[in-house]
Amino acid sequence: GTEEAMQFYRDNFQPSETTPEPVTFLTVNAAVAETYDEAVRLLLPNLQMMARLRTGQPLVALDLVEDAEAQTVSPRAQAVIDA
Repeated sequence: GTEEAMQFYRDNFQPSETTPEPVTFLTVNAAVAETYDEAVRLLLPNLQMMARLRTGQPLVALDLVEDAEAQTVSPRAQAVIDA
């Protein structure tokens, strides 16, 4: 999907005075921990926010890890988190 989305953007880009050509950037969410499970735990607030974005829910402040662990998420949001 990313390659196709970027091509669509470039093909449909409309230059302006401030942005004469297409501009893209890459964002990476990463966590470093002793174990894989701990890294996933540390990323849980970010994963839940991505699930909110992808399921059409409003954005809210990022939870602390402990608060994210206590959250109940919908099956649809959990599927996004697990993907």
